[in-house]
Amino acid sequence: MELYVRFMASLAFGLFGMGLVLTIVLDELFGDWNAAHQLHSEVSGYFAERMRRRDDVGERLRRELDRARATNPGLRQLEQRREELNQLASVERRLQAPPRGVTVTPLPVAKTS
Repeated sequence: MELYVRFMASLAFGLFGMGLVLTIVLDELFGDWNAAHQLHSEVSGYFAERMRRRDDVGERLRRELDRARATNPGLRQLEQRREELNQLASVERRLQAPPRGVTVTPLPVAKTS
């Protein structure tokens, strides 16, 4: 029993001492480190870089489209005509569809003999 008590006492003092030393060392090494702030800045930097790359690609594509429009004047007219046709098709679809909330019943057909 005496050996058990000595073992437990030495284990308690050893773990306490090791915890104290590790606390001091980690505090000296990482005392001014704000993990939440660093993590936030790295994540926001990553997403900002992705958005910047996406904007660069979009800008490059816009410049290429502007260059194509400048070299081919018929392209703009073609785009305008395509847009007009799309608008006309959407209006025709809306006119052909029955109004919302109204049920359409077919008229009875008279039989002729």
